[in-house]
Amino acid sequence: MRRWLYLLIPILMVGLVVWRIADKLLQQRAQQQQREVRLKAPPVISVAVSKSRVIIHTFETTGTAEGPLSVSIAFAQAATEHAIGSYKS
Repeated sequence: MRRWLYLLIPILMVGLVVWRIADKLLQQRAQQQQREVRLKAPPVISVAVSKSRVIIHTFETTGTAEGPLSVSIAFAQAATEHAIGSYKS
């Protein structure tokens, strides 16, 4: 039984290596064929007629705008009342 393992394991390993090399060669051939087809194919382009037009520079929308440095008025008022209350005591 041990002799079979000594013989079977190297054969299996060599078979896996050969299979991997053959697979890589098939992939390379497929890539080469795709490369040749793409070299011979006409380029894909789209053509449009150029026209002179007036560009409209207006933008209409509905919404609200808020500045990035805005301060909440309720917070400022509460802080002021707190500061005034401490001076009264």
